[in-house]
Amino acid sequence: EAVAFLLYPNPVKDGFLNVIKSADAQASYRIVNLLGQTVKTGLVVDNRVDVSSLKAGVYLFELNDGEETQIERFVKQ
Repeated sequence: EAVAFLLYPNPVKDGFLNVIKSADAQASYRIVNLLGQTVKTGLVVDNRVDVSSLKAGVYLFELNDGEETQIERFVKQ
């Protein structure tokens, strides 16, 4: 079963994107800009990802639980 997740707030204005996952498995993430460049990677810790270093724009958030990858779009203001 695919890991479902919810990203909020979207658009995100300040530093943190909340990532609520359906499964408790450790999950890694990758944030990709619309040019296909990876701008940030890491592990989701405490259901939060710090996006304060990202420039304003539209990004793809890829969440990988080791078996499946899910992708959500989000906007950084």
